[in-house]
Amino acid sequence: MEYLRSDFFDIDEFCHAMETWDAEIYPLASTPTEEIVNSTIQTAAADSLFSSFYFSAPVKMHCAAPKELTTFNLMEDSASPYWCRGHDLTSEMAWVFPAGGEMESIAAPGFRVHTLSVTEQRIAEACTDCEIDLPPPSRRPEVFHLPYQPLNFLRSQMRGLANWPAGFIPETLDELLPLLVSHWLKPGTIQGLRRPRSRSRDKAVRKSLALIAEYDLGELTPGFLLERCHVSKRTLEYAFRERFDQTPAAFIKRLRMIGVRAALRQTNPTQPGVANIASRFGFWHMAQFAADYRKAFGELPSETLRNP
Repeated sequence: MEYLRSDFFDIDEFCHAMETWDAEIYPLASTPTEEIVNSTIQTAAADSLFSSFYFSAPVKMHCAAPKELTTFNLMEDSASPYWCRGHDLTSEMAWVFPAGGEMESIAAPGFRVHTLSVTEQRIAEACTDCEIDLPPPSRRPEVFHLPYQPLNFLRSQMRGLANWPAGFIPETLDELLPLLVSHWLKPGTIQGLRRPRSRSRDKAVRKSLALIAEYDLGELTPGFLLERCHVSKRTLEYAFRERFDQTPAAFIKRLRMIGVRAALRQTNPTQPGVANIASRFGFWHMAQFAADYRKAFGELPSETLRNP
């Protein structure tokens, strides 16, 4: 059994500590150093892993779920949906990553989520307890709704796990997992999840994030998003300010900066340098780019290149 509880002021330090998740996480806004960027609580038994994460800044995440474990995710009540793998998820939904599955997501500020990762054997045992046939992985839903009462119960129990000083309590898993599985695999859920009605602003953000995931960042502009989202400029501006507290232009620019930073870290310093990489992401004025990059990440792009 292992137990880790930490607060991090630095995303890189956090990603290094979270090797179980093989995570790449990038803040989408500058965060004051005195403000906790994220915190995590991890507890592990032989066949399970519980984690609780919090991010005060909007973040872009790419990570692989813990190997050989299926991961259930439940977020705390939030006004802002969480965009993940093409879904715009609300706090009434739970979502599941299959063993070895990868996640591409963007979270608004104040995102807090609890995760429970378990072996296939534990899932099979929970299905037996609930008298549910376990379908093959390809037929298991990725997203499902939870009714009000079980949702609140699960949240309260997961908060307890996050705050328990001694680490993981196996008995709690025996209570939580059958409840999760019974709603995940109940008849009707496997046929698909109906998309709830949403406001034009939510639709605009969901469509924009899908486009951002699909297209080359160097090609993206606010005008590109407007043309394909079929909303007014004001609606798109309000939508991004409401979700991420920044304009679409600032959001896209930050994503481009993140793309440059990731590319610089993976580039051999002897290969073509900063200007070549920056231009791939739509940055052409090198002096302004270098100044913006330093403001965003606390170092010049040339320093990132020298220290991959």
